[in-house]
Amino acid sequence: MVDRLPSTLDTHVVAGDSQVARMIASLVLPGAFQVGPGSTPTLDSDVVTSASVVSLAPQTVVYQIAQGATWSDGVPISAADFIYAWKTGRSLADAALAGNSGPEDSPVSTLGYRDISSVTGSGGGRTVTVVFRTPFADWESLFSDLLPAHLLESPGVVPANALGPVGDATKVSGGPFEIASWSATGGILLRPNPRWWGSPPPVGQIAFVESNASEGAAGGSFSVTPPAGDLQVDSTYSFGPALLSKISAQPLLDSAVHSGSTVVQLVFNTHSPILSAPLVRRGIAHFIHRSALVAQVGGLGGLGVSEADDHLVAPGGVDYEEDAAGFHHAKPARATRDLIAAGLATSSSGTWMSAGVPLSLSLIWPASDPFAAFAANAVASQLDSAGLHIVPSPVTDLAALRTALASGSYSLAIVPVPTSAFPTLMRNAFTPKDAGAGPGGFADLGGVDDPQLNLLFAQAAQELSPGHAESTYQSIDSLLWTDMPTLPLFAEPQLAAWSAQISGISVVRSGSGPLWGLLSWSVLPTRPTRAAG
Repeated sequence: MVDRLPSTLDTHVVAGDSQVARMIASLVLPGAFQVGPGSTPTLDSDVVTSASVVSLAPQTVVYQIAQGATWSDGVPISAADFIYAWKTGRSLADAALAGNSGPEDSPVSTLGYRDISSVTGSGGGRTVTVVFRTPFADWESLFSDLLPAHLLESPGVVPANALGPVGDATKVSGGPFEIASWSATGGILLRPNPRWWGSPPPVGQIAFVESNASEGAAGGSFSVTPPAGDLQVDSTYSFGPALLSKISAQPLLDSAVHSGSTVVQLVFNTHSPILSAPLVRRGIAHFIHRSALVAQVGGLGGLGVSEADDHLVAPGGVDYEEDAAGFHHAKPARATRDLIAAGLATSSSGTWMSAGVPLSLSLIWPASDPFAAFAANAVASQLDSAGLHIVPSPVTDLAALRTALASGSYSLAIVPVPTSAFPTLMRNAFTPKDAGAGPGGFADLGGVDDPQLNLLFAQAAQELSPGHAESTYQSIDSLLWTDMPTLPLFAEPQLAAWSAQISGISVVRSGSGPLWGLLSWSVLPTRPTRAAG
């Protein structure tokens, strides 16, 4: 069961930027790289046998497409699909910059594709040469979830619609599985792609069915069917102690809770007059005891919760740095000093005042996310105790949260921000909206616009030396702790559970999730009798 079926498998736009859509796309759409264990880009050698930078002046990348790579309707996967991805990415960028994108058809990112000057094919379309106008460090993030150009190039075709439940492009596959059926009632059923040229899948079908469960427990669950019968594989951020206990009690399930790649952050509306000064934002942040909050979240049933000390990278990710010195514990004296220096004052009862009026701050969060809801209640309690009047104003879900953030009708917000294996993509979250809708559709969090920050992000995106880029990103994170447009709180834990009959599962924190490496799974012929570990 899944909490919500995607409306499209076009993962390049906000409407398709969900865990479930990415998992399905990883099995039916080809791509040059996938994000593997350790949040590292891994070449998908079934599709592309090689991809390498052959020149730096200008930056030039050559891809060699596997000889057997073919769409399920018999059309070869070729340079035409890479060219279509480039042109589409560029047109999405133009539409976003012109303000012609809606909230759901906005590109997740415009970076990379708009830096390319040409994409050409040779060798019968099997060799692809990409020349960049300006260097792009995270070039491995490009050309993922390729779309079938031969079905989408006709004028008027909208890729997101064509990749939807009744779209023509949904009927073809370039991966080990194809979509057998897709409906609101029956869910999404995948079956092996008969034209797949790689190793045969070890399971006969994968079913994604929408759940109406009230406990908010089925954020990314689905079943797989080997010849022996149904097995279960679950992966979700939307869970609590009840589901954890339920799964742990199942005798034939293995399960694990680990730190995920989504970081819950407290966002300050920097356009609000009272929160426009970094000194005020830092002062409020000093009232928050992040370590105590994280300990409370972890105490909800032994959950794997990690305090987040980096704005750009989730704990455990590559290049994660602990830059939160001074913000682990509440510092009321420091907070008071900052707020008074910014022109605020306290009443005789300890209530914070602005221009003689009690300060009142609205706090929004998505009620559909249990960890965001818990964080919101904890933050509200801590700030209320400090004399700041917090007005709780929950919204229904992530879509409503994006709308509220875009409207500016909030003071504070608890936002679950997806991070990426590619740090350039985090630029969207902390700079003006010129680079796409941002991770999870959250762009320009808090409305921050710091010229120095913008310049550093631009420099990092063009830095081809990993060591130099890492240093620049650390400078960015240090500046974000000073500007304080957001206060990272913790990485949401991710629950994975699977039938003990399946071996070889390796859960990754993004992209294909627990379906990573599915082609190398082994399914035991009989169910083991041991209890879950």
